[in-house]
Amino acid sequence: MRQLTFLISMFMMLSGLAQKQVNSLENGKKLLDQGKYDLALKEFNSAISAKSTDAEAYFCRAKCDLYLSKSNEAKKDLTKAIELDPKKPAYYNLLGITFENLKDSSSAFKNYNRAIALDSNDYKPLSNIAKLYEEKEQFAAAIKYINLCLKRGPKDPDNHYSKGSILENMKDTAGAMKSYETALQLDSTFLGAAYSLSYLNNSKNNFKQAIKYANKVISIDPKNASAYIEVAKANEGLKDTATALIYYTKAIEADPKNSMGFYNRGNLYSALNKKKAAINDFTKMLELDAKDVDALLSRSECYADTDNYVAAIADLELAKKINPDDPYIYFQLGNAQDGSRYFREAIDSYSSAIKLDSMNTDFYYGRGNARYNLEEIDAAKKDYNRAIKLDSTNASPYFNLGNIYFDAKQFEDALKYYNVYIKYNSKDADAFVNRGICKKALGADKEACEEWKKASLLGSLEAKENLKKFCSD
Repeated sequence: MRQLTFLISMFMMLSGLAQKQVNSLENGKKLLDQGKYDLALKEFNSAISAKSTDAEAYFCRAKCDLYLSKSNEAKKDLTKAIELDPKKPAYYNLLGITFENLKDSSSAFKNYNRAIALDSNDYKPLSNIAKLYEEKEQFAAAIKYINLCLKRGPKDPDNHYSKGSILENMKDTAGAMKSYETALQLDSTFLGAAYSLSYLNNSKNNFKQAIKYANKVISIDPKNASAYIEVAKANEGLKDTATALIYYTKAIEADPKNSMGFYNRGNLYSALNKKKAAINDFTKMLELDAKDVDALLSRSECYADTDNYVAAIADLELAKKINPDDPYIYFQLGNAQDGSRYFREAIDSYSSAIKLDSMNTDFYYGRGNARYNLEEIDAAKKDYNRAIKLDSTNASPYFNLGNIYFDAKQFEDALKYYNVYIKYNSKDADAFVNRGICKKALGADKEACEEWKKASLLGSLEAKENLKKFCSD
């Protein structure tokens, strides 16, 4: 009798444990689907405590681990799940994802291929291999695998979206847009596809289409700051700056921690010559990330434009410390130093920029200006000529070379450079004034008067005085 009672008790206890295990596993799955990962993890822990040989419980707990950024724990759980049930392709597929998170591409590939070997019709491992090749910028291999994936899952919008991403990286914008459109046709709520179509349409200046797709994203997700930014960019393209500012502001309201809202609005304020407002936006960017070099560069430009060179230089020195290999930082620093008349320091900064990028015409032009200001004329001429050699359509060096010969009263040589400059910039009154003075000095009085007439129409007071003085007839 005692033996029978003991057996009944054991049976009831085991039945209770089994039921607890089932309940915990099912509850955990529901919580996992709801995104309540910490609570789900507790349920899966209970399920494993009740039955330590249930492979699915380890698999589910590994999912939680990954959502909670616990890749090493996920690896242990998936290894155990495979040990308990080595025939489940989903376990190998998730282990491949885990190895990707752990930056072990080789092991990721191996596990994806094991999943494919167990079930050749399961296209998820093929999709993951395609994405892995895309991350490695091996786009031909990525396309091969995503096409295999599409053969097995032609109705899955994720597959078409993945193909669109690969084609976009391959600079095949038309193909990418076609794939994104297919994804959106298969799932009209696919935010990623709609956003990508908005972004690409903006890049192709199809601004109304960009607005259409961005508004679709907003209709589904009103807090999507990136979509508001695309609407704003499109309105900028349509020259509707007032609406653009409204949408940049909406982006910031949707996500005050999205620095791109501040960045784009700041750039627009700057373009509208609202430098104070622009500086405020770039400052807010830097409050979010004090090491944001783009914010520092943009704010420094605004400071320089308002003649606050001390603040501009301070921003650029900080940017230089953060990213010492960016030649553009040294170039802007040289501009700010030149503006504050620290010409020797400016030459050093331009030289640093040239050392990092010896093929940029603007860097030589900037250094030439600083040398010109220090009256190092031969060195300035050398820099201006180098700038022209790199880009013969860069007008500014021609004007300054003309000025050098003008100052030296070498008027024929000055004319040669002013002629080229005016060919590229016919709206600069000073160039016509100087060309007129050269012609007057060379005895071409009538032609000089014609030059000053043009300069006068462009608003030059000096030209008007010259017309009164020398061209009364």
